[in-house]
Amino acid sequence: MGNSSFIRNSFVERKIGIIVSIVLVSILVYGNAIKCNFVLDDNYIIKENSNIRSLRNILLIFSSRYWDGVGSDVKKHRGFNAYRPVAIASFAIDYWLWKLNPMGYHLHNVLIHILNSLLFFFILVLLLRNNQHLSRLVNQDLIILFLPIIFAVHPIHTEAVTSVVGRADILATFFVLAAYLTYIKFLEKKYFWFYVISVVSFALALLSKEMAITLIGMIFLHDIFSENFAPDETIKQSSGYRLRRLYSHLRYYLGYLAMAGLYMGVRILLFGRIGFDPTRQFFFNKSVAVRFFTMLKVIAYYVKSLVIPYPLHVEYGDYSIIKLSNSLSQPDTFLSLCVLVLLLGLMISLYKYMRLASFGLAFFFLTLFPVSHIIPIGALMGERFLYLPSVGFVLLFSVFFSRYQKRFRILSSFFLILIVIIVGLFSLVTIRRNVDWRSEHNLWASTVQTTPENHIAHFNLGVVYSKESRLSEAILHYKKSIELSPAFREAYLGLSNAYMELNLCDETESILSEATRIFPGEYRAFYNLANTYLYKKDLKLAVSAYRKSLEINPQYADAYGNLAIALLWAKDFADAKIACNKAIELESGNALFHNTLGAINFALGNVEESITAFEKALAIQPGYEEAQKNLEEAKQRLLRR
Repeated sequence: MGNSSFIRNSFVERKIGIIVSIVLVSILVYGNAIKCNFVLDDNYIIKENSNIRSLRNILLIFSSRYWDGVGSDVKKHRGFNAYRPVAIASFAIDYWLWKLNPMGYHLHNVLIHILNSLLFFFILVLLLRNNQHLSRLVNQDLIILFLPIIFAVHPIHTEAVTSVVGRADILATFFVLAAYLTYIKFLEKKYFWFYVISVVSFALALLSKEMAITLIGMIFLHDIFSENFAPDETIKQSSGYRLRRLYSHLRYYLGYLAMAGLYMGVRILLFGRIGFDPTRQFFFNKSVAVRFFTMLKVIAYYVKSLVIPYPLHVEYGDYSIIKLSNSLSQPDTFLSLCVLVLLLGLMISLYKYMRLASFGLAFFFLTLFPVSHIIPIGALMGERFLYLPSVGFVLLFSVFFSRYQKRFRILSSFFLILIVIIVGLFSLVTIRRNVDWRSEHNLWASTVQTTPENHIAHFNLGVVYSKESRLSEAILHYKKSIELSPAFREAYLGLSNAYMELNLCDETESILSEATRIFPGEYRAFYNLANTYLYKKDLKLAVSAYRKSLEINPQYADAYGNLAIALLWAKDFADAKIACNKAIELESGNALFHNTLGAINFALGNVEESITAFEKALAIQPGYEEAQKNLEEAKQRLLRR
């Protein structure tokens, strides 16, 4: 009795020690992440999201799409049918606590990541403690110590953890792992509340991010690899008994299937569809062959990044890293197929001897399924997509902890040292990568350094330099972006804006004339060209370019507003008033439009109407000096009558 108590106490002490180690290592590695600012989509989902400004918006959040709280201009360029209300609600809580202090949001992400690492630890303990199939031929003590730490420090997680909007991935993973853990506990204890908690966690996971649907396959894999469907070989069984045993286990899935069905029903009820708008997906208008062969390369690259997570990238959509493929005749495509076949063969061969590693590979492929473009999504690939699949891949490291190594102490020591080195290197890379995520300048400068042929990275670095008023450097990167991808229209627009800020009108006109020739349907190019003509006081060409912009996009309020100014300067007051009223109709809260309307009415002699317009402009923007000056002039004229 005393001996068993000693063993139990020793195990508890080891567990506490491992938990403390996981927490301390995670804090050490991600401590510098809390110093990061908002970057990329953080600026929209956090800084420009009206839905998170009050906890009273919870019902609104749960009836809105992921992007619904941001401006319409942002939503137009994204697959905005995503439904992730739990993630958005967590941002609302952060805003209530921290307002727009990024430290609090990053701290929240780091805490969730620590909890995920701990959940991974507890799952390993359960898998290895009572499951003779999954624990076969592995050193349990080393596995439950090192595998959660490898997960905690893996550099591939930096995008999900250090980027605030990665919250959707890490929060979904938290609830998926919680659901899986409580499912295992339910099978062990047959305590119904574990099952309820598991199903509820699954629901919260789905409401965090769509990829959580893979939990159903995950628990099925668990039952297959744990042989929960297998007949009990200790007793003689009839075929009827075996069927009843199979049914008794399959019925556990009904709760998860019902919750998944309810989730899909809610999406259809709220938004009219389950999935995303197909026209906004990455492989839209691409053949099945291109999608299949390109994704072979993507999955192989994912495997490479999990084994050797360097260099890391924030942008994969420009084909500089993964180029489109349509056949196996390309060497890199064929090599990618070989890698995947090798991994599938390894999964099958390990099933009998080291089932935990085999289970990990099956887990990896299953959870990668939602982002493999079998169901179209909006991005080619992303490191954040590997957050949940990496749980399975890390299980593959269990091959380093075979019980056979106890017979070969030199080999055992070698593998132990190798794992310690891996943990150390991963930690250093993660700490360094967090510095890249500290600002958009760091992030894009790092991307340009590691992939100098990435035209999107050059463009975004140009945008950063433009915001920092480092226009000469911005121009260099815009030009490089155009050189790398002459069909990338955003670079032309960025370059024209930089030229205009430097008052280089001839250069601006030249690049925009080229842009309108290459992209005759790009209304922004005609708008910018019109602004250039307006600046040069070439009013006829300015009016013509504004009208061309509006011909392409009749809902472009800024074009109507500037057209009104051009017509006002050309003394075409009647058409100027029509254009300005249209601008106000489209965007009534724009102070510039009301000031322009006031100037037009003043020129027409409608002084009372001009005063009303100037007062409206000042009501919208109280510090608007030009409107204040115009208002005073209009009032003086009214007094002189």
